[in-house]
Amino acid sequence: GYNHYFLTENLLKQNFGEFYVGALFRNNPDADSKFFYRAGGTYIFSGYNRNDFDANGLLGYNFKKSGSILANAVIQRKQAPWLLNNYLSHAVNWDNNFPKQNIVGVGLKYNLNVWKLSLRLSGDDYIITNYPYFAAPAQPAYESNAINGLIIGLSERFAIKGLHIDNDIWFQRIINTSNLRF
Repeated sequence: GYNHYFLTENLLKQNFGEFYVGALFRNNPDADSKFFYRAGGTYIFSGYNRNDFDANGLLGYNFKKSGSILANAVIQRKQAPWLLNNYLSHAVNWDNNFPKQNIVGVGLKYNLNVWKLSLRLSGDDYIITNYPYFAAPAQPAYESNAINGLIIGLSERFAIKGLHIDNDIWFQRIINTSNLRF
């Protein structure tokens, strides 16, 4: 595929494109199979985001009345957003060359559907390096230390006709940094 970007910063115009290739493999979700899987990925081989990639997959099992379990994994390498690397205005400007951000994550989810009630317990763990962020207004920076982010969640969905009640409880713990939040 091909993406083309048009950027305007204070009357300065930039445009660039990138070529990429991607694939997705999955089983038929309408098939009556207890196992389900999906694997996909994208690689960008030209342009601003050259050599960025994303590979992800999931594998699950449906216990029917006892719910389903799902394991997922992701690995990504991506360039910092254009705005954090390049900006020009009358008041401030910067021309950074931040390293590519690396993300590795794994997760596990359990779903249970009973009558009109849907419950989900999930846990995800991410390790991120070279995380770009704004340290203060007009001060882009990146965290070079490896950040470990653990996210645990409990979700409830209840629906009868037009009435929907949704509740979510999330716990997040980030290790190796004190000034960043997911």
